[in-house]
Amino acid sequence: MLDLFLDLELKRVISNVQRSSTVSFNSFLSMISDRSSALKHYLLKNLPLYLNFQRILENAIKDEYFAAIIEWLSKKGNCRYWRDSDYFFIELYKYIMKVSDVQKYPLFCKVIVNALDKKYYGHFTESDKILLQNDIIIDLEEMICSSYSCSEAVLAACLLAYGNYLIHWHKFKMSRNISDAMKEILTIISERSPSDVNSIRANFCLLFIESSDITYLIIQKWFQKKSKITTEQRYNILLQQTLYNLEYSTRSTMTDEIIDNLQTHSTELIDLFVIDLYNYLYNRDEIDYLSDRTPIYIGIAADISSSNGNEFRDAIRRSLFGEIKFKRELYFCCKKHPHDSEILIQLYADFGTLTIDLVEMCEEYALNSVFFGVEKGPNLNNIKDCDRSVIDELFQVFDSK
Repeated sequence: MLDLFLDLELKRVISNVQRSSTVSFNSFLSMISDRSSALKHYLLKNLPLYLNFQRILENAIKDEYFAAIIEWLSKKGNCRYWRDSDYFFIELYKYIMKVSDVQKYPLFCKVIVNALDKKYYGHFTESDKILLQNDIIIDLEEMICSSYSCSEAVLAACLLAYGNYLIHWHKFKMSRNISDAMKEILTIISERSPSDVNSIRANFCLLFIESSDITYLIIQKWFQKKSKITTEQRYNILLQQTLYNLEYSTRSTMTDEIIDNLQTHSTELIDLFVIDLYNYLYNRDEIDYLSDRTPIYIGIAADISSSNGNEFRDAIRRSLFGEIKFKRELYFCCKKHPHDSEILIQLYADFGTLTIDLVEMCEEYALNSVFFGVEKGPNLNNIKDCDRSVIDELFQVFDSK
């Protein structure tokens, strides 16, 4: 049966690639929900059969096909019902990193590195230290060195995972030394990379190697020491900081600093931020296992709207997409991601007009609020303009609740 699903998956990928269509990530493999330990052992035993690199196929087809399989396998390996899931993931990771000419398959590489980064970024305890073993990190370092010359996207994923590894390296006082050669390649990337993101992430890696006591002030001084930082660069550094598994107090300070930075330099940065926010909302459904983790745009927007609402909304109104399209994306996002509904409703309501879309958002919120453990609803006090029929419908929603 598994062979049948693998064959269907390959045909799906071939169809997408040959038609140059938008890639569909609705994998046939997602239909297999078996979580048994027997399946896990079967998967590991037969990995070479699934990843048959000898087949005569275009590299693009192989790349997407293998990436889909590895994503599915890593999800199986992360299942909470498997106590030894980390061992499964390690075997999977090691197998992939030993594939001949693996750099030819950037999607394939990125999906396994993203999976490793998620493990480093999540709740990481003493029992997870097996993920810090030398051969895993050596493979990651080699991937950074090889990706520097061939794939900026894979390099970005590797640098983020490596930075989060270094945080745990200090936390658990690992005895492994970081080589001078590795420091040198990170320095080269930080100084010469055409990608601002990769330059920033390489700098974070160098900082994490040098210092175990990471605070906002230390990060700020580190980057200021490197070069004169523009306001926009500082904004991007602040956003990137949120992607590392730092202490909660440090992350909270960084979030506050992002907001302060936007307010202090609002004429320069608020327009940039609302574009980033809109693009995040618009593309949220396309965020998948190949996507980088993103900053907490919605939470930052909520704080900005609360403290500096008029300027925030003016920036949206003068943007290319405008207020109507922005509110429409809030509506779609609320429908598809109800765990963010309270903030999304608040952002919508702060524009001051009650609409049918807002009523529907409130209705969804009312239906799901108990499930999501919300104790108080969004504040609708800023609404100043509405139609009587809309008011009647809204009261019906809350009366039914």
